[in-house]
Amino acid sequence: MADNGTLVRNQYSETVDPTQPFPIDSVEAQQLVSTSETLTYNGKAAAAAITVNATETKAIVSIEGDQVASYWGLKKNKVYTAYFEGKKNDSWWLQSVTETAGSADFVVYDPNKDLESLFESLTTTVKRFIAKLTDTSGNVLYGWVFGVVDATDVYTFTVANDRVTETQNWVGTLASFDNTKLEKVEIFKYRSSLVFGTGTTLTEEVICPVEYSKNWQKPLEYAESLTNGQYFVDYMRGRIIGKKADATASETITYNIWSAIASGGTVVASDVNVAKVGGVAVAVDDSAMAATPPILPVGGEYRAAPTTYADGDAAVLQTDVNGQLKVAISSDIEIGAVELKDGTTDARQAVKVDNATATATPTVALVGAIYKDAVDTYDDNDASPLHVDVNGNLKVSTEGEGNAPQAYGQDAAGDNAYTTVVTTTADRHHMSVSVETHPAIISIDSGTTNHYYIPAGTTWVFDNILIASGATIQGKNGTGGSNYVNLSISVW
Repeated sequence: MADNGTLVRNQYSETVDPTQPFPIDSVEAQQLVSTSETLTYNGKAAAAAITVNATETKAIVSIEGDQVASYWGLKKNKVYTAYFEGKKNDSWWLQSVTETAGSADFVVYDPNKDLESLFESLTTTVKRFIAKLTDTSGNVLYGWVFGVVDATDVYTFTVANDRVTETQNWVGTLASFDNTKLEKVEIFKYRSSLVFGTGTTLTEEVICPVEYSKNWQKPLEYAESLTNGQYFVDYMRGRIIGKKADATASETITYNIWSAIASGGTVVASDVNVAKVGGVAVAVDDSAMAATPPILPVGGEYRAAPTTYADGDAAVLQTDVNGQLKVAISSDIEIGAVELKDGTTDARQAVKVDNATATATPTVALVGAIYKDAVDTYDDNDASPLHVDVNGNLKVSTEGEGNAPQAYGQDAAGDNAYTTVVTTTADRHHMSVSVETHPAIISIDSGTTNHYYIPAGTTWVFDNILIASGATIQGKNGTGGSNYVNLSISVW
């Protein structure tokens, strides 16, 4: 219909339905696209407030995308009618209606059509049909059809009160409807792709008034007659007019539109040619890059079993099970200039080579060592880690200012009682102790005090201690009944 209210006609003077494509020779390819946006209601944030909103894109098309959407209750959307038994001389009729909340259904007898195949929808999907019941007083109930059970041409339709859920209830006033005085059931094709995210503000769609198409610039005149929650949609202009049922300020809506694929423009098809990203031209290999180029995130794929590729095969980036990129290092890594960084000041210093001058305050790295219960024997020039005792103390071999340790003594076999190994002739401050088999306990004050525990197969060096002149250094078994073997002690 044109803006002045006149009907649009083709070259044969036939009325053209404006929701259908025009019969023209020049066409532009279009594709069906689902879009979503946040609809901010411009009415007061309260129930009973009038709101008039326009969608960002229009027209809003049907679920199938073959035409502009329309209110389901229009005559053109009606696909089936069955009158109550005896109302007409049809071979099919409406038999009964269940109003009870949670059990909403109706029963139709039809020996001519397979109503189950025609009208049943998949579960958990958007429903395709609405059933409208009328009693003899003109009262109405309606609901979305989602289940149909066939029992020898007797079809039981289960009905939901929402197109995206399966709560088995009717929409309408059950108390006003008389299921003992039925008139008919009509089934309509649901022609709208519009879905409200919250679904608590505009809850009941009603027909767009006929007068609105002639006076669409003044929507408030038609909104005042709505009850709370009711709304109507101008699908061609993408306009939603309603009276709110609650104080929701905004919600996400989704709907289908037609998107043009223009000749010479960006083609969205099986072949995609990306010339720009974020409005910036894509750089060609070995050419200048933009100062601040837009970046597309790059993904990879996790594969439990790695793929074997042939020469020249395309390959996707591979990740581990946590999404971390797998990197194969196929050659030796050569590290050039290496620096140590001070974690507090961020100062950096190069790692020095042997016998090179260091800075006055060099940056150093912490090092670790290894504990071994049985110490290894190394050959000349063998690499060796630093060694520690069982408590993490670094083992050090001290030679005493370049001179060999003095006052050396040895006891071949131990005993549970102290045995003198070395007697000092002057004050001493260093001691080296080793034992081959079984642990030993050392006393440096003639057996009065248990000073040091020496594990089997180890050598210990003690510095900055005092062994008084004339004192005896004695040893006994570290484990009762297990005689140590070859306990050797040097002092200096």
